[in-house]
Amino acid sequence: MKYKPIKMKTCPFCNKTVTAYLSNNICSSCGRDISNRCLNENCGEKLDSAARYCKTCGGKSFYFSLGLLKPWQLEEQE
Repeated sequence: MKYKPIKMKTCPFCNKTVTAYLSNNICSSCGRDISNRCLNENCGEKLDSAARYCKTCGGKSFYFSLGLLKPWQLEEQE
């Protein structure tokens, strides 16, 4: 199964619209990093936009924790 890349449209921190071609994954309104990453504080590895879990430590991804990515079982059914 091929997963579609996610592109943020609004910042999850300040809810402002994010520029369509955001190159550095930094919100231009609040300055926070909105790239997908591992939420394990001892890891923090940058992840691709379709990753639900970190390939290094197994921690949940930022996008999955926000609900931007569905559990793979639900996506597989679609």
